[in-house]
Amino acid sequence: MKIKKALVLGLVYFAWGPAQAASLPGNVYRPYFLKAEDKIPNIDLFDPGPVGLGPRQESLALKESINQPDISIMKQLAYPELFEEIKAVKHSERDVKKIYWHQAGNLDYCHTRDQEGNHWYGWVSDGKWSWVLWKGKRYWWRDSFAGHWLYYYQGYWWRADGQNGRSLQVLLEGEYYSCDGKGTLLKDMGQDGKGAIVSEPGRYKGDFRHGGGPGGHNGNHSRPSRSSQPQGGPQSGGSGNH
Repeated sequence: MKIKKALVLGLVYFAWGPAQAASLPGNVYRPYFLKAEDKIPNIDLFDPGPVGLGPRQESLALKESINQPDISIMKQLAYPELFEEIKAVKHSERDVKKIYWHQAGNLDYCHTRDQEGNHWYGWVSDGKWSWVLWKGKRYWWRDSFAGHWLYYYQGYWWRADGQNGRSLQVLLEGEYYSCDGKGTLLKDMGQDGKGAIVSEPGRYKGDFRHGGGPGGHNGNHSRPSRSSQPQGGPQSGGSGNH
């Protein structure tokens, strides 16, 4: 009887277990867990909104993107040389709500300061406008759909709230996944990070505001090479400790 039961369990495992494992995108870079001294943005903090004129005084009649900010651009902003330059210049650009344009290679990006003294960086990507916040020596982005603040670290966006000593969440292909301290993905937590909206791996296909449809945010779940990661700031990738 025990042999028969073990055989049945084995068949269930091979039929169900591998399929479940295959549904996860794979591992990600080893995460950085926020510490008590890390400064998380206020949940009610909002970005500066649309920018009227571009770097050459051209009109920018653009909608804001609800996509997570482009990882390739974030890698540029986090590259050690540019990261240190941004850190050195931002306090000299003091005028509130004034747009200061800069160029780094083929990237035009701007800096502005809001009334509370927060520093924002923005650019045009795929015909839409994106903003990130600089706070606590790292870049932040607010997922307006799920209502979470995420911080950029080593080529990924990580959810700030809900972390514990063993796991946290990372945003991939428009969905949140829980992962452990080694970057091993554990579970698909859906598009709200709570498991309430769960779809197949990849872009969510049922909501055209978010995910697979037009305007949905898109991630990158390939594991970056450790040797290729920018090493700027106290924490790699422009994501430093206090």
